[in-house]
Amino acid sequence: MTDQHGGYGMPTPADRLNSMRQPVPPAPVSNASSPRKIRMEFVVLGGALLIAVLGAAFVLRGESPTIVSSEGVPVIAPEAEVRQSVSLLSGEAFIGVALEIGNFPIQLKKGDVVRVITTPSVSGGGDAKELPAPMTVKSVETASDVGGRFVVTLQGPRTAATEIAMSGPVHLTIVEEAAQ
Repeated sequence: MTDQHGGYGMPTPADRLNSMRQPVPPAPVSNASSPRKIRMEFVVLGGALLIAVLGAAFVLRGESPTIVSSEGVPVIAPEAEVRQSVSLLSGEAFIGVALEIGNFPIQLKKGDVVRVITTPSVSGGGDAKELPAPMTVKSVETASDVGGRFVVTLQGPRTAATEIAMSGPVHLTIVEEAAQ
């Protein structure tokens, strides 16, 4: 099939040159915004989300205290047990310890005063030692999501949380039973 201009046969070079000289129609206007505006919208949206998350964290702060288990894993203490406890003194913390059966007396209960004995970490460095300050048991819970271990919440010096987290298995001994 031939391309005919004006019905007179093949286009000549002059016809082709004239067609190139004609103005090009403008490109259709799209409704999409420019890439810069899209990026700015994402920045604004991200900032709004960050502010919302920080605001929610600020409002919910203190709802359920996070405590650290003997393996350094954050554990949420049972709210009822923590809420009923005496408020923390300066330098104190609630410390969650994941314990296997045999690492604490079976009659351990809320209110008992215990001594914590830490053993060397998995790497084998260090000696077993007794932490200097006695601690008070705030709760004893079976936690199926921690491999069938018991989670004992203790109230004691904040520095003890770090020592427990850096150690291997933890053992508790009762030094004073709770009043019944």
